[in-house]
Amino acid sequence: MGGGSDRIAIVGAGQAGGRAAVALRRAGYAGEILLFGSEALLPYERPPLSKAVLLGAEQAGSALVHSADDYREAEVVLRLSSRVARIDPAARQVELADGETFAWSRLILATGVRPRRLPMVSRDAVSYLRDHEDAERLKDRLSRAQGRLAIVGAGFIGLEVAASARCLGWDVTVVEQAPACLSRVMPSPSAALLAGLHRKSGVDVRCGVRIARADDRAGGHRLSFDDGSEINADLVVVGIGSEPEMGLAVAAGLSCGDGIIVEEDCRTDHPDIFAIGDVACAPNRWAGRRLRLESWDNAERQAERVACAVMGLPLPSDLPPWFWTDQYDWNVQMIGLPSHGDKLAVREGDAPGQSIHGYYRDDRLIAAILFNSGRDRRALTRLIAEGGAIAPPDFVDLRQPLRVAA
Repeated sequence: MGGGSDRIAIVGAGQAGGRAAVALRRAGYAGEILLFGSEALLPYERPPLSKAVLLGAEQAGSALVHSADDYREAEVVLRLSSRVARIDPAARQVELADGETFAWSRLILATGVRPRRLPMVSRDAVSYLRDHEDAERLKDRLSRAQGRLAIVGAGFIGLEVAASARCLGWDVTVVEQAPACLSRVMPSPSAALLAGLHRKSGVDVRCGVRIARADDRAGGHRLSFDDGSEINADLVVVGIGSEPEMGLAVAAGLSCGDGIIVEEDCRTDHPDIFAIGDVACAPNRWAGRRLRLESWDNAERQAERVACAVMGLPLPSDLPPWFWTDQYDWNVQMIGLPSHGDKLAVREGDAPGQSIHGYYRDDRLIAAILFNSGRDRRALTRLIAEGGAIAPPDFVDLRQPLRVAA
């Protein structure tokens, strides 16, 4: 197909890709915008998949990034059910799996991630949770019967699935090879609160164990561990992290590491190719290094950032990262990137289960984890963004407001 003298092609129709397409038009881009996605659905948000969808409160894929009318009004050409097989930076072309080619003047890669597989278990023996089809299959299994569920991995996905399954009446065991739940995500005092919530809700949480063998049995599965223990399960869900979908970028010769390497403006080492969302490994001043962030918030921000970069506009403010999770009736939000060496100050709430964990580094508040305290998120975000100048005694004192010092 010809053209491409003033055309932006976006490869990946997830949250970041869908947001970027409309953001480009709203930022004033006047050329053609093509959005390629391998799924048949309009771009949708993934956080509900492990929560509201499994509980039957939402249909998988129903939380749309934009409506069909939004794309029409923005004159975005949607090419859904279209798998991109190759990108050619020299020819400035995108080639689909069926051989059709499209020229572009600039290219945005929003290819996302894929679930990390458990090597000793066949794909058919377990469930993974990444897209709407995965969520619908798992919802169907969980709603048709109640039994024993084994979840491998105690990150956000694993614990969210555990909470949903317990609410549906399943007996749940979570196994994690790290010494504690969420050890790659948050410091142990905060992670311990969530692990305790699951144990109080009847989940058998086992950390520091590694799967040595997995056997399919009649009607179920047996997992054997390196400490000699075993569990039997009717269903196994694996949530052991993800890997960036950067095959197209690697084949095209773009710089890659843990994701596609980009600069602050989301630009790769090719001047007219950008990468955003889960796949992009970008400079992060809050971490002090390049980092790949998998979050709803990061997808939103980088979609706006790449639109500004393409249009030559000032880049948006660099606020601290924000993450959230809903488990049972708890809402947990994290602002910033705390590490295990940071000092903890706890601001207790006025209701059971309500508190804020503040993490300090060099006498500055650099991160906060909010347990059922979402009303304080905006104030804490500003406080951290502007230097975290609140002393621990003032942070823990409920009489002191959480605000930037005058």
